[in-house]
Amino acid sequence: MIPEDLARLMRWSYWLMLGTAALLWLVWDGPHALGWLFGGVWSATNLLVLKNLVVELCGPRRLGFLMILVLVKLPVLYGAAAILLNLLPIPVGASLLGFHVPFLLILIEAVRWDRQASQPEGVPPAGE
Repeated sequence: MIPEDLARLMRWSYWLMLGTAALLWLVWDGPHALGWLFGGVWSATNLLVLKNLVVELCGPRRLGFLMILVLVKLPVLYGAAAILLNLLPIPVGASLLGFHVPFLLILIEAVRWDRQASQPEGVPPAGE
């Protein structure tokens, strides 16, 4: 999967988490919706920072940008997670479920790409 695909999936993940958190807020309650949203947004942001870090390490290696990525990832992301989980009444279970949504989107996209790559040109898929 190329970096642009991962960035596109993370944008989809942000929108999906926002929409499902709004529905969860209406259907269930606020703390679970906030936990769901927090877990998904944190996971997607973490994956985007990791993607940029890998691109920088394998590419042009701009030292200033690389240091910003490292300084943002460790203290800001993990510090914010620790503070929010301790201060807000966010259920950890809802956060963990939301955390896995970006990975689920990546898995679905990988399976979809694999099915497209294994299908020869001009041959209809089985069952059609």
